[in-house]
Amino acid sequence: MEAGQIAVVAVSPGMGIARVFASLGVAGIVEGGQTMNPSTQDILESLENLPTDQVVILPNNKNIILAARAAAELTTKKVTVVPSRTVLRISGYAPAGSDGDFGNVVSEMIQAIDEVQTGEITTAVRDAEIDGVKVKEGEIIAMLNRKLVYSNRSLEKPAWDCSRKQTPLTMN
Repeated sequence: MEAGQIAVVAVSPGMGIARVFASLGVAGIVEGGQTMNPSTQDILESLENLPTDQVVILPNNKNIILAARAAAELTTKKVTVVPSRTVLRISGYAPAGSDGDFGNVVSEMIQAIDEVQTGEITTAVRDAEIDGVKVKEGEIIAMLNRKLVYSNRSLEKPAWDCSRKQTPLTMN
């Protein structure tokens, strides 16, 4: 990273994702941990330690956006917060370390992040009905763009449906 380049600061939930960010050229990584709740001061320190005066902050969680914006207001550097809401949208981080026009790079990042579809498969921790999907504790649930779209006892069924349809899952 050199003076005049555009740096990216990203919040990461753990070391594995932090390594991916680093491989993509992210200059500053703020540890968010499992709670993904770093302070404004943590974010500010990360961007202030960079040798450039042009920084993009990627909070990667809706709960961090306000802290990131507060950090941006506390610095004399030119800082933009791209309101990324999930670390899964990593394809949008590629312009890190660019020498291009700051506004254009930020626009490209926002467009890239907005185009990414994210899917997550996990296990339900309680019974619920969310987004019209009934869930029982212990079932495998699938989310598309942070919206619950499927629940089933089988891990294979949601993954199979996603790979075959390439579209949002529907209830059977």
